[in-house]
Formats: sequence, C-alpha cells, structure tokens
Amino acid sequence: MKAQEKCFAGETGSNPDAAVLRAIELVKKATKACRFSPTCRTIPGAGGHVPDTIGLLAALIRHKAKGAVIGMIVDEEAGKRRARRDRRGATS
Repeated sequence: MKAQEKCFAGETGSNPDAAVLRAIELVKKATKACRFSPTCRTIPGAGGHVPDTIGLLAALIRHKAKGAVIGMIVDEEAGKRRARRDRRGATS
C-alpha cells in the first residue's frame, strides 16, 4: 500500500459525520466510487471494538447516504488475539 500511495486520491480524518458529508459531495461529480477504509483498530472483523466501528454506519444512515454499501472481511485470528489482549488488560 505504501509503495502505491501516490496512485490514490485520498483524505484522512477521524470524524464519521464529516467523512460521510465529504463523500456525499465527492460522489456528486465523481466518475468512480468513493471508498472509506477504516484503520484495522476499528474493524470488528479484525478484532476491533464494535462501539468504535458503528460510527461510520450511523453517520451514513444519519445523512441518508444513497447507494452506500458496507462490507467486512473477518479475520478470526485477529479477533482472538484482540480478545486475549483485552482479557490481559492490554490496550490498543
């Protein structure tokens, strides 16, 4: 990913509402899809916490985003590692 970073036209941010509103504006004149890519820390399939992950979904619903699709790749091993860290009191 890092080697190909220059090929992407991307923006970063941490506010789901701002991200959704920005995406809604971008897709009005876009010729390609707009994609959100949350960090692995917030992806439930990779062991992230659900409360950290529903913010983007909630923002899409709140702002009535049209044509939005959410997909998830489940990484069972990452989830198990996260559960073990949480039981030991580790933070991510």
